[in-house]
Amino acid sequence: MTFSPTHSSDPLPEQDDYKYLVELVARAVWETDPQGTVVRDAPAWRTHTGQTLTEWQREGWTGAVHPDDRDYALRHWHEAMRSLQPMNITVRLGCPAGGWRWANVRATAVPNPDGSVKKWLGLSVDVDVAAPESAQAPLPHREQLLHTLVQHLPGGAAFVVDQQLRYQLAEGQALELAGAQPTDFVGKTIFEALTSDTAAHHEPKLRQALAGDPFTDEHQVQDRYFQSTGVPLRDADGNIDAVLVMSYDITERHNVEEALRSNAERNAFRLKLSDAMRSLTDPVAIQRITMEHLAAYFGVNTAIYFEFDPSGEQGAPGQGYRSTRSSASPPIRLADFGPALVDELTAGRLFSYQDAQTDPRLASHRAMFSTLNLRSGLAIPLIKAGHLAAALTVSHTEPRLWTQAEIQLAEDVAERTWAAVERARAQETVRQNDQRYRIQKDAFQSAINGESLASSLNTLTRMVDQQLGSDVRTAFYMVYPDGTSLHAIDGAGSMPRTYTAKMDGFPVGEDSLCSGYAIATGRPSLTRDVFDDPRWCAHLPLALTHNIRACYSYPILTRAGKAIGSFAIYFTDAHDATATDVAVADAVTQAAAIILSRHTEVRERTRAEKALRQSEERFSTLLQNLTDYAIFQLDPAGFITDWTQGAAQVTGYTADEVIGQHLSILFTPDGLAAGEVETELTQASETGRFEGEQVLIRRNGTRIIIEQIITAIHDERGNLTGYAKISRDITERKADQQRLQREQERARIAIEAAGLGTWEWNLQSDQLYWNDHHFELFGMETQAEPLSSEAFMAHIHPDDLNRVRGKLEQAIRKDIVYDTEFRAIRDDNGQTVWMSGYGRTDAQAGHRASRMKGVMFDITERKRAAEALLNSQQHLQIILDSIADHALITSDPANIITRWNAGAQQLFGYAAEEAIGQSAALIFTPEDRAKGEPAREIQTARREGRAPDERYHVRKDSTQLYVSGVVSPLHDMAGQLLGYVKVARDLSERKHMEQALLAADQRKNEFLSMLAHELRNPLAPILNGLQYLALTSSDTSTLDPLLAMMNRQMSHLVRLVDDLLDVSRISRGRIELRREPIDLTQIVSQAADSMRPVYAAAHRQLHVELPDRTIEMDGDATRLSQVVTNLLTNGVRYTQEGGQVWLSLHVTDREAVLEVRDNGIGLAPDQLDAIFELFVRMDTSLARSTGGLGIGLTLVQQLVQMHGGRIEAHSSGINHGSSFVVYLPVGHP
Repeated sequence: MTFSPTHSSDPLPEQDDYKYLVELVARAVWETDPQGTVVRDAPAWRTHTGQTLTEWQREGWTGAVHPDDRDYALRHWHEAMRSLQPMNITVRLGCPAGGWRWANVRATAVPNPDGSVKKWLGLSVDVDVAAPESAQAPLPHREQLLHTLVQHLPGGAAFVVDQQLRYQLAEGQALELAGAQPTDFVGKTIFEALTSDTAAHHEPKLRQALAGDPFTDEHQVQDRYFQSTGVPLRDADGNIDAVLVMSYDITERHNVEEALRSNAERNAFRLKLSDAMRSLTDPVAIQRITMEHLAAYFGVNTAIYFEFDPSGEQGAPGQGYRSTRSSASPPIRLADFGPALVDELTAGRLFSYQDAQTDPRLASHRAMFSTLNLRSGLAIPLIKAGHLAAALTVSHTEPRLWTQAEIQLAEDVAERTWAAVERARAQETVRQNDQRYRIQKDAFQSAINGESLASSLNTLTRMVDQQLGSDVRTAFYMVYPDGTSLHAIDGAGSMPRTYTAKMDGFPVGEDSLCSGYAIATGRPSLTRDVFDDPRWCAHLPLALTHNIRACYSYPILTRAGKAIGSFAIYFTDAHDATATDVAVADAVTQAAAIILSRHTEVRERTRAEKALRQSEERFSTLLQNLTDYAIFQLDPAGFITDWTQGAAQVTGYTADEVIGQHLSILFTPDGLAAGEVETELTQASETGRFEGEQVLIRRNGTRIIIEQIITAIHDERGNLTGYAKISRDITERKADQQRLQREQERARIAIEAAGLGTWEWNLQSDQLYWNDHHFELFGMETQAEPLSSEAFMAHIHPDDLNRVRGKLEQAIRKDIVYDTEFRAIRDDNGQTVWMSGYGRTDAQAGHRASRMKGVMFDITERKRAAEALLNSQQHLQIILDSIADHALITSDPANIITRWNAGAQQLFGYAAEEAIGQSAALIFTPEDRAKGEPAREIQTARREGRAPDERYHVRKDSTQLYVSGVVSPLHDMAGQLLGYVKVARDLSERKHMEQALLAADQRKNEFLSMLAHELRNPLAPILNGLQYLALTSSDTSTLDPLLAMMNRQMSHLVRLVDDLLDVSRISRGRIELRREPIDLTQIVSQAADSMRPVYAAAHRQLHVELPDRTIEMDGDATRLSQVVTNLLTNGVRYTQEGGQVWLSLHVTDREAVLEVRDNGIGLAPDQLDAIFELFVRMDTSLARSTGGLGIGLTLVQQLVQMHGGRIEAHSSGINHGSSFVVYLPVGHP
C-alpha cells in the first residue's frame, strides 16, 4: 500500500480511533519543554497511570514512578536532558486501580531546524502484560490509522515489518529526505530493500522487537541521520505478527552535537597543549613538543615551526615533527616549499594547498614535494613588528581539504608557540643576566673576603662554564708595568700552565695578536680560525699542541679606559662570535677590571708595608680606598656601626654624623612609606643577601640612584651580627642613558619633522592635544579643546585597534618607545590610510609617567610602493621562469648564484635549489676555473658594463656544451653594485656544424692540391712532345694549324692547373707573398700588354687608361700581375665577339683603385657576392662555351686580401656588362 504526500493535510482520526492508535503503539505519551517542564495535559498518560491533573502538572511523569525507582528515573531523565541523548529505562508505574506494573519508559528530544531542542516526547510500553484487545484490530484498519498518524509527524516515517522481515508498510516525509519511495520497500525483505551493511545493522533490532522487546536506535542514511523506535504489533490472537518502526530525521541535531563535540575536542587539545608547554623553558623544546602535539591532533606526518631574522633570512632549520625523518634526512627549510608559498607568508597571508601535485602555484617545486612525500598542507605566517618573524607549516602525505576550524586552530597554535618561545627567550635572557650579575657579586665578595686574585677571577669564569659550555677554556693576563708585554695570572682560568707560561713576555702592540693586540688597542681581538689568520702562522704548533682553533681576547679596561689586562676565551673549533659570547665577555671584563684594579692597589700597598696585616684589617683598608663605593656596616636592627670614606663621598655624611643613626636616614619619604628599609633587611637576613637599585637622599637633600648589595653577617654559631652594605652611585650613568634616549627622540622627531602630526597625552587626565596637521591626517576639522584617547582609537582600523592599544599600554607600563604602523580611517572621505606612530613617556627614575609625547605621519604611498614593488618582482619572476630556451642567472657581488630560471635548469641540468647559493663558477669547465675565467668575466662586466663570450661550459652530468653568453652588472638606484646577471644560450649544434664545415673544407683543399699535382705531372711531357713535333715535322702545312691549336689548349690547361694549385695553397696557408717595393702602374701596364694578343685573337677590344706617374706600394709583383691577367681573361671570356673591355688605374689619398669594366653578359643581383666563391660560374650559354673552372675570381679575391685590399663586383643586371674594382693600399709600411 502506498500513500501520496499530498495526504499530509488529512484530518486527525476521530477520538476513539486516536485512542486506539495510541494504545496500539504505546500505553501512553507525554511531552515537556526543553527543560523538562510540563507545558500541556497528557490525558492518555494520566489515564494509564492514574495521575490527577494537579499531580501531573506539579510532578510530571516521574510522579507516577514507584518511590523505590524514582531516584533512578530522575537520574536518567536529567542525564538525557544534559546530553541531549534519548532515554530508555524500565521502571514500575502506578495503575489507575492501584498497585504497580513494570513499563518501558522512553523519551526523545524533538529538534528545531537549527539543531536546538524544541521539546521532549515520551511514551510508555508495558513489559509484563499482553496488549489490549484494541491492538488486535484487523491489519487494514491498523495500517490506515498508522498512515494517518504518519501524515501528522513532520519529518518522520513509519515502517511495518512482519515476521519474515518483509516490509508491509513504508510511509512518511523521511523517505523523501533519504531519496526513497514506498515502492522501494513494500513487499521486499530488508535484505532486498537495503544494502547488506544496513540490513545487517537493522536485523538484530527488528528480531529484538519481534521477540517482544522494543528498541530505540540511531543510524545514518546517505548524508542524513535518523532516530528509530520499534515496538511489536500483535494480531487478533495476541501474538506478535509485526514490528512498527517510527523514524525521525535528527540530522540538524546530529550536526549540532558533532560541532559541539569537535569544539570540545579542540578545546581539550588546547588544554592538553597548554599543560605540555607550561613547564617548558627551552625554545627548541617548545617548538618541537608543540609541533608533535599538533601533528598528532591533525593526524599528519609533518609539522614544523620556522623562525626568521628582521632581514627575512631564516635562522636555524625549522623545529618540529617529521614522522619519516631519519638521521640522514636533511632539515627542511621554508625555501624548500617554493617562492609562491614564501611570498605569501612574507606578505602576511595564509597559504593552504589541497594537493601539491596539482596546485599550479607549486608547479616549480613539485619534485621537492615528491621527495619529501608531502601532498597537502597549511602554512601560517606570524608577522611581528612589520616583518615575517615565524611561520608554522603542517603537511600530510595524502591530499586533504583543510576546514576553517582546522585553519583557525593552526593559527591559534602558531600564536601560542610564538608567544611561548619569545617568553622562554626573554626568561632565559633575564636568567642569564641575573646569573652573570650574581657571579659578579660573588667574585666581588671573594675579593672583599681577601681570597686570591685567581680565586676571584675563577669565580667569574663560572659564567663561561654555565653559559658558553664547559669545553671552552679561559685565561687572564695582566700587562707588565712598562706596558710592553703580558704576564699570565697563575691559576686564573682553565688553560693549562704549559700554554700560559708561553704567553709570559708576549709583546703588546697593534701588530701583535690576541691579548697583545687587545691590550694595545683597547679593542677585542677575535680570531675565528687560527689557520686563516696569518698572524698565527708562527704560533700554529703551540695552537695544535693545545687544541686551539679559535681565540677571542677582550681588553680589561678601567673606568678611565686604560687597558690593565685581558680576558681570553679559547675554542676547539672554528667559532663565530655570538651575542652570548659578547655579553659574557663584557660581564667578566667589567668585574675583572674592578678586581684587578683593587688587586693592583692592594699589591702596591702591601709591597710598601713590611708585614701582612690580619684579613679583617686588610679588608677594611680595601674598603676605605674604594672611594667610589659606599661601603658600611649595620647592626641587626639597622643602625650604622661603620662608615668608609667612600660612603662619605657618595652620601655627603661624615662618619661622626651617621654612626649610631638608623639606615632610614638615607631613604626618601616614599621609600620609607613603602617599607623599603624593612624589606631589604628582612630579605638579607632570610636569604643572606639583598641587591637592587635604590633612590637615596644625600646630606644636601639631593637624590641619587645607587646600585647596592646588602649581605648578612653571622658569627661562628650562625647568629646574625649585622649587615655589610656596598653601594655605588649610578645617577650619572642613569642620567646619561636618559639624555641619550632624549637625544634619540629629538633626532627622530627632527628627521621626520616635515609633514608630521604631533601629539601630547596627559596620562592622568586622559587629555590629548594634537597639532593642526594631526587633525588633517585624520580628515578632521581642527579643534582647540583637548580630546580623549578614545578620539584617537576611534580612527584606528578595527583589525589594528587591539594591537595599537596594546603597544601604547606596553610603552607606558615598561617606559619603552611606542613605535608601530597601523591603518586609520579618515573622517572626510572614509578612506583607509596607513600611518606610522612614534612616542615616548616622560617617566623619571622612581616615578610613574604622567605624560606621553610623539608624532604620527602618513606612509600610505610608501606602503603602496612596497606593494607595487612586490608585485613587480613577482611579475618579473614569472617572466624569467617562462623563458625556457635562454638561461637567466643572477648572482650577488661575490658571484654567488641568487636566481636560476627554468632555461638554466634545461641547459645545465641543475635544479634551482641545487644551484642557488653556489658560486657561478659552477658551470665553468675545470680548465677555465683553473685559469680564473669566472673572476675575469665579472671583472670585465663591472669595468666595461658587459662581458660577452662564447666558450664551453659543463653540465651537471659533466658533459660539455658550447654556450654564447653575456654578463652584465646590476646596480641599485644609488649606483651600488647589487650583483650580476648572465644570459646564455646553447650554440652546441652550431659549433658542431662549424667544425664539420671546417673539416669538409680541409678535405676539399687537400683534394684540390692532390688533383692539381696529378694533373700537372703529365702536362710537361705533352708540351715537350708538341714542341718536338713542331721542330721535326716535314709536313708543316698540315701539322702547323693542328699543333698551334693543341698548344693553345695546353696553355689554357696549364693556367687552369696553376690557378687550382694557387687556390689550394692559399686555402691551406701554404702560399707566401714575396713582398718588395713595386710600381703598380708598371705591373698593370705589362699585364695589359701581355693580354693584347689574346684580345686580338678573340676579336675583343681592350682600352687601357693608366696614370702618368708611378704608384708605389709594397707587394708581390708576380701575384699582382696574376690579379690583372685573371680579370682581363674574365673580360674576354664573358663578352660577345666585338665586345669591349676597359682597364683603368688611379690613386686616392691612401688607396690605388684598379677597375676592369666590360659590356658583356653582366651579373644578376644575387650573383654579385657569390661570383667570388670557389667553382661558381655564370649559368649562361656563353659562360659554358668559354670553359673554365670558376676559380679565377676566387684566386683574385684571396690574392687582393693577402695584400690588405678588397675587391667589389658591380653590374646593372644581365646583358648590361659588369665591373670589378680592386682597392689596394699604397705606400710603404
